[in-house]
Amino acid sequence: MDSAWIPVVVAIVAVVAGFIGVVIGGIVTGWFTIRAERIRADKATGLDSARRRDDRALDRDNFQRETLLAIQEVAGRLVTLAAAVNREDEASFAKTGKWLSGRLRTQTTSDHLDNRLAMRKLRSRVVDEEVRALVETMLAADAAVSSGRDPEAARRALADIQTAERRLIERSGELILAAFGAD
Repeated sequence: MDSAWIPVVVAIVAVVAGFIGVVIGGIVTGWFTIRAERIRADKATGLDSARRRDDRALDRDNFQRETLLAIQEVAGRLVTLAAAVNREDEASFAKTGKWLSGRLRTQTTSDHLDNRLAMRKLRSRVVDEEVRALVETMLAADAAVSSGRDPEAARRALADIQTAERRLIERSGELILAAFGAD
């Protein structure tokens, strides 16, 4: 081979080696770039998922808070209505000497019936079992006030509904504070 071709062959080998180096460098750079983008995308997806999870938890906490506050309000009205029924029955008993036992549904005011229904609906939304049990206790005591066999049974039922209301307010307050991290 002629010595004049040696620089040409060396140049061709250098060009081919350079081209192969550029191709390999491009492949390696591309692989690392794609890998880095996937890692960033996975982190973004993880943060997005965590944010959505936090938002759902906050929505649930807010829903429970609103429900517990509504239960407190309706419980207060229910106790007031039960006390009014008891006052009416006591006044009637004082006048006639005869206790009205077994009040009919038609003798119960629509406001009273609406409050009972509202308590049942709100109970179905609450997660805490103690609150659910206290609502049931209040509803049973309210029914016992209306259908008491004698004045003493009606008074005991009224005391029961008042006690359950106090505990319901206390427990729902505890749950609201716990849900929102108040110490």
